[in-house]
Amino acid sequence: MLLDGWLRAIEHWTAMHQMQRLGGPPYFYILLFILYEIPILALAVVGVLQFFDVPGITKRWRSHPTEMDAEGAAMGEEEIPIAPETRSLRDRFRGLFNRGREVGPVNRQEEFARFAIFWMLLSLAAYAYIGEKVPWLILHQLLPMIFVAVYAMTTRKAIIAVAASVFLVAMTFHVAFTPADINEPIVQVQNSEDLRDVFAKIDAADRVAVASETYWPLPWYYRGDQASKLSYYSKKVDESTIYAGDFDLVITHDADTYPALEGYTKETYRLNYWFSYTENKDRLLEYYFLRNGKVGSRNLEVFSRVSSGTAG
Repeated sequence: MLLDGWLRAIEHWTAMHQMQRLGGPPYFYILLFILYEIPILALAVVGVLQFFDVPGITKRWRSHPTEMDAEGAAMGEEEIPIAPETRSLRDRFRGLFNRGREVGPVNRQEEFARFAIFWMLLSLAAYAYIGEKVPWLILHQLLPMIFVAVYAMTTRKAIIAVAASVFLVAMTFHVAFTPADINEPIVQVQNSEDLRDVFAKIDAADRVAVASETYWPLPWYYRGDQASKLSYYSKKVDESTIYAGDFDLVITHDADTYPALEGYTKETYRLNYWFSYTENKDRLLEYYFLRNGKVGSRNLEVFSRVSSGTAG
C-alpha cells in the first residue's frame, strides 16, 4: 500500500469520475457547506481575505493593536503613515505560491495559512471536478477549511462564529431528534422509518414471502432463528405460488408487484429515501429554513392476509 496506494487511489477516482454513479453539479459541496458548515465557511472566507490583505479587511478585523504599536505609543514616537496598498489582487494571489525574494525570519502562522489555503482551494477544485458526488467527501475539503477559518482569529470573527452556530445547532437538533425521514442532502441513501411498521408486521407473522430482489436490510434484521419465517424468491412469482405457500405476509417492490391478492390487503411503505434536488430546485431558499423538501424513494408493497374473523 505504501508503494502503490496513491496510484490505486488515482485509478479508483478516475473510474468513479467516468462512471458518475452519483453525479451532481460542480457546486454540490458548496451547498453542503452552506447547509451544515456555515460558521467554518464564513470564517474561512474572512481568513482568505485577511491573508491576501484585501484593502480594508485587515484593519477592519483587527481587534487590538500589536505589541510594537503599543510600545511605540508609550515612548511618544510619532506614528508613521503607511502608504496605501498598491498591489493588485492578482499580485496578492501570486503571493499564495511565492513569498518573494526577501530574506528574513519565517512567520510560521503565515506560512501554515499559505499551505492551508492552497490545500483548501485545490481540494475544492478537485472534488468539484470529480463526477462522483457523495456527501461524505465533504470531510476531505472541510479539514483545510477549518485551518483557514482560525487564521488571524479576532474577537469580531469569534462573534460571527457564535452567531452562525446558533442556526447550525438548531438545525442539528432538528435533524438528530426528529423521528421521521429527514429531508437532508447529507443523507445519501437512508433506510426509512416506515420499516418499523414493516418489521412489526413481520414479527406478528408466521410465514413471510419476499417476492422481490429489493429486500435489504431484511436479511440483516432477520437472521439466525428468525430467518426461518422468511422465504426469499428474489423476484415476482406467480400468484399460485403465493397461495400455495399459505403466507401471512407478502412483500414486493412497488415497481414490480401484484395489482391485488385475493384474501390480502395491500399497503405501501417507503424502503429507503434520498433528498431530491430535482423536486426542490425551485424552492431552495424556502427549504434552507424549513427543511421540508421532497424526497425520492424506493417503496415496498406489503400484502397482509385478512383473517377469517375480519373477513366475516
